[in-house]
Amino acid sequence: MLHRRRAVATVGTESYLFPTLVFVVGTALFGLGVRRYVNSTTNTLATTTVATSAPRVSSIDQPATSSPATIAPLPADLARAEPAVADEIRSRRQAVEDNPEDAALWGQLGMAYEAHEYRERARACFSRAIELDPALTRWRYHRAALTVSMGDTVSAENDLRRVVAEVDDYAPAQEGLGLILLEHNALAEARECFDRVVQLRPEEAAGYVHIAKVEFALQRYERALEFISQALNRDPKLPAAHYLQGRVYQELGRAEEAEAALARGHDAAPARIIDPWRIQAVRSRVTQSAQHGRALAAMQSGDLKTAARLLEEVLVHKPDDVDVLNNIAIVYLRQGQTNKARRHLQHARTLMPEHAMTYTNLSAVLMRQGKIAASMNAAQQAVDLSPGNGRAWLSLALAQAQREQYAAALESFRRAASLDARDPATHTGVGEMLVRLERPEAAMDAFRRVIALDPTSVRAHYNLGILLIRAKRVAEGRDVLLEAQRLDPNNQRIRDALSKLTPTSDGE
Repeated sequence: MLHRRRAVATVGTESYLFPTLVFVVGTALFGLGVRRYVNSTTNTLATTTVATSAPRVSSIDQPATSSPATIAPLPADLARAEPAVADEIRSRRQAVEDNPEDAALWGQLGMAYEAHEYRERARACFSRAIELDPALTRWRYHRAALTVSMGDTVSAENDLRRVVAEVDDYAPAQEGLGLILLEHNALAEARECFDRVVQLRPEEAAGYVHIAKVEFALQRYERALEFISQALNRDPKLPAAHYLQGRVYQELGRAEEAEAALARGHDAAPARIIDPWRIQAVRSRVTQSAQHGRALAAMQSGDLKTAARLLEEVLVHKPDDVDVLNNIAIVYLRQGQTNKARRHLQHARTLMPEHAMTYTNLSAVLMRQGKIAASMNAAQQAVDLSPGNGRAWLSLALAQAQREQYAAALESFRRAASLDARDPATHTGVGEMLVRLERPEAAMDAFRRVIALDPTSVRAHYNLGILLIRAKRVAEGRDVLLEAQRLDPNNQRIRDALSKLTPTSDGE
């Protein structure tokens, strides 16, 4: 694949952490506590991530001449890789040493290096394969795909023009060239490439999304909707099509339709057609993805030390993976290392400025650092980017509550609850804002909803019990507090509240 990829699919799940927020009202109701959020991501074949800085390895494989001794040594950090990764690279390199004039072996070594993020080495290998066999178009295509991922679209465009001139009927090459031309605002040429994609692959939705992007750039919004409709006819759930549809609706002033479409397409990966030549280039990434998955499992079990170690190892090979950067930031946040967490999230934001969850997590880090205004700004950006994302609204609500904007926070909590009705934290927030706004009956209803969703919620039981007692429904309140005490026998706040009630008082 040849686009400048900004979203990276991973194996496993992602956890998203929100900060502690404590409110005190009279006989202190519990505040919102730390809660973990899990979002499953779709496993997708993908090319390498965008690299905006120089690769970490400076020595590269030099083109072989008369002796395999001219090949550079193995990467210095290869010993840190998983055994299967190291074995594959050693094996491919040995094959090149044994047959230094074999273009295919150089190309296969390049693919192994690329799969494990040694990009400069991979590019040198592809270049040597092209020198040895210029007629074999595939290695030029792989070099173009890699070069795009490294941010050099000019060199990639030159390679792709050669590829499509030699192999006119390979649709992914047409698509890759079209996306570069679209990025360079060469809309007429880009449209020609995408028309060819649709001609070659009429059954795939991605080509129609690309044409719609050209129409959108030309501000021909109704025409863009026609092509989006054709894409959705072929793949009704394609997130990229829904996201673009939402953007078109925004331009047309159709706000409600825009919001619904953006919700269906939030954090969408770019649409791409199937690319057989590139599938092989990502197969050996499974080991890194598996390690990422183990790190996520460690996060969910609370083993933060193991999670940090595994994610740090993955980052060596995937320094620009937005998902990995977000997850290691979450681990650091839970460990109290907020500066490290913030640095990784700022890097993720630079790589993929449209990724809403990065702003959501950044909002949590900034709030933990006491930077409430900046936290709210980050949360607002998350909502603007993904208005159908309940976690984004929840982060905004938390920041608004910290700034004592209780009415606004209530609306944000309600919005989060409408998008994620099964999440007790959103209803807890609604209840606590209603307490702040002196609406106790409605607050009690909210806490009852929390208990229905999570019968083990000590906070909801405590808050409901205190509100019932304030409403002079002491017997009911005592029963609810006793249940809270059963759930958390060592909680001093619950003990204190019960101690203030006389055994005979009922207040009713």
